[in-house]
Amino acid sequence: MASAAQSPTVALGRRLNAAQADRRTQLIAAARSLASEGGYQAVTISALCERTGVARATFYHYFGSKDHVLGEAVVQWGQERMAELRRHPPVGRTPASAPWARCAG
Repeated sequence: MASAAQSPTVALGRRLNAAQADRRTQLIAAARSLASEGGYQAVTISALCERTGVARATFYHYFGSKDHVLGEAVVQWGQERMAELRRHPPVGRTPASAPWARCAG
């Protein structure tokens, strides 16, 4: 049982239709773009809504906050990096491979 200081987190999932999924993807892409242009401070709800052409209420339909959309952007970026590494794994001796080479020997 969770204490009052450590209450459980509940995640509610809902299915999005194609248009909703596209809109959510556009908001994440806009967050990534704004962050790459001007860092954390450049990512504002107003800028996201302006860039994607959605109302603030629409933004909040998909994300609870600026940090939420940025968190999703980071997850997406990480997934893309992992997919890239799977497609094109590093070759040769890398610092990360050194411990494994010692274990395999």
